[in-house]
Amino acid sequence: MLRSMCRSLGVIVCVSACGGASSSTTTATSAQPTHSLAFKGEECHGVWQRPKDAKGHDLPWDSTEGAAGAPWAKGAALPDAPKEKLVLGLVCFDAIAGEDTFKRYVQFDDRRFDPNEAAILIDECVESGKCTSDEVIAGPLAWYGHQLPETRLSAASKHLEISQEARDAFVDRTLSNIGKLDAFVASLTEAQRAYLVDIPNAIHEARATYTKGHSDEYTRFDRILEKPDVGPLTVLRSDLATQCGAPQKCSYDPAYREISRALVRLFITTHRPFEAKTVELALGPIHAGRATTASQIWASQTAYRKIHPEVKAPLPVTEEAPDETAALGGAPIEIVQGVIAAVASLGHGTSKVTLKDPTPTKHCDETTDIEGFDGAIEQTRVLYKSTCADVPPGPKVVPFAVADVEVTGIKPGASVLAVATGSGPTRKGAIAQVIIGDKIVQLGPDRFLQASGDPLKGQP
Repeated sequence: MLRSMCRSLGVIVCVSACGGASSSTTTATSAQPTHSLAFKGEECHGVWQRPKDAKGHDLPWDSTEGAAGAPWAKGAALPDAPKEKLVLGLVCFDAIAGEDTFKRYVQFDDRRFDPNEAAILIDECVESGKCTSDEVIAGPLAWYGHQLPETRLSAASKHLEISQEARDAFVDRTLSNIGKLDAFVASLTEAQRAYLVDIPNAIHEARATYTKGHSDEYTRFDRILEKPDVGPLTVLRSDLATQCGAPQKCSYDPAYREISRALVRLFITTHRPFEAKTVELALGPIHAGRATTASQIWASQTAYRKIHPEVKAPLPVTEEAPDETAALGGAPIEIVQGVIAAVASLGHGTSKVTLKDPTPTKHCDETTDIEGFDGAIEQTRVLYKSTCADVPPGPKVVPFAVADVEVTGIKPGASVLAVATGSGPTRKGAIAQVIIGDKIVQLGPDRFLQASGDPLKGQP
């Protein structure tokens, strides 16, 4: 782990042991074996192209005389398909014609580690030649190979609905590919390994420690997902808010974000676009992919590269992700922002929120341009530049009703970012953020107290 490598608050300083990574590229290793390694069981007939003679007549499956060569010489790139089909698409050929390793890598879920999926990830990368020629992707994938001892992989393969012979071929092929990947990584310079291998390993270790420390919350989360329910998910998210303690920390907290994303998806699938938009807005409209393991590796390697510009750019994971609520239909949903003038009870668990008449403001948006980094290398946070502009006063915001829990303790003078829909007495809203001074003190119904006291008491 790189615990001694980089430490600071706001500035990352690398010790001399890190070295300067070389930008030289290691010589590519061919993915083509010198003799056939393909599994040739009958299950492969469903994925092979049958060899034919010059007149188009079928030849035996084991023929190497066909116009296209042996049917097991090279397979197509792997499609999106069940694991069993992917395994056969790998083991039934000596190599594959293409790869989509990056997509598989960014979608991999470390917390729910599936040895079969990890093996497919490595096999695709090595079989295509990518992981024996491109150190930028080979380095991060090396960690996955070290989580696949033969006993673990063999046990996991028994869950695949293929023959035992095909499972054995899959295990043997994966272990061989891990060896090839390790050999390629071992050929990198010490400085390359510090950047490409040690940083990802440090992040995986830090993430494992985090997951273990939140095992109770994750157990509750997984149980809720068996029968998704908004109420328990919201309570669990609020419980996590008390642990991360501040909106900025929660916005990077893996569990808080994962639960929030689950809420967004649950609201979408249950046709509740208004609630989905509220949670999406509370998290922030950009950098939606932050807090995944892959994005953390990208952030940390990018921070390292600021000090060592000679190294290659890391895998372009970034923290961006599409807004899952962008295509929602239904009644128009307004995003409103302003200063609270009054909060009055309407009874039945709701309150009426009235905003002050709009005044000229300065509005700032975070961009995707990086300004700096904060924290230790394995937990680096990306600090983005902001662009600000003067905004003339808009139209008066029509009052709206919200649940009492969203405005309990909020006084006039606080700024809110909210969503609203409808008109007249049926107009409803929901609070996405509460801001006092320059501090966000509430995300949705989750409150954050500062050490100096309770900012929700408002301002004189």
